[in-house]
Amino acid sequence: MWVKLDDNLPAHHKLAIAGRQIGRQATGRALAIFVEALCWTNKHMTNGFLPSDVVGAFQHDRDPLQVAAALVRARFWEPADGGWKIHNWAKYQLDEVRRAAIAKARSEAGRKGAASRWQIASESAPKHSKKNGKTWQTDSKAMAKNAPGPVPFASKEAKKIRARETVRAESPAGPATASAPSGGGQKKHQPRTTGATRCPHTPMCPSYDACIQRTLDDANARS
Repeated sequence: MWVKLDDNLPAHHKLAIAGRQIGRQATGRALAIFVEALCWTNKHMTNGFLPSDVVGAFQHDRDPLQVAAALVRARFWEPADGGWKIHNWAKYQLDEVRRAAIAKARSEAGRKGAASRWQIASESAPKHSKKNGKTWQTDSKAMAKNAPGPVPFASKEAKKIRARETVRAESPAGPATASAPSGGGQKKHQPRTTGATRCPHTPMCPSYDACIQRTLDDANARS
């Protein structure tokens, strides 16, 4: 837990008074004990109360009780039964009641935030439906991922047919010239290889057998 400190504390006139009470150039001792006391009472939630036994055991000064007496004279601390109480503690620091209220508010805010995140996640999660005892995912991304790809050619023979028909179609002299021997120096057009192992038709054929049958039918029609 954090404790509040005024950024003007090192230049506070009370600190100078406490330092003069201790001795020459003793302001640093007063500042050290004051800060250590703030941290201790905040950690142990004593609402600013400092038992004398605790202050006497502080480790950051050779004589913390001497510094405590100087802090009382400077009105940083006030005498209390069994020790001291930091002046205006509740005005600047969080007492036990306010600290508990803040902790409760933060806990409630965290609970509501977690519930909201779970609701958003559940609404955006893929929907599922049951059919024949199995769970089927109806998410559109999953359907697209599992959708069948283009139908591949059946055999090398089908590829050869497609290559011959491509040469015929792309030949500038027409099918007759394309089928003639290439000894006359005319260069044949090479078949396109893009998608050579997939259905070449537009639109694609609905099945494996339909693709082969369509290829053969086109070959017979052109011959």
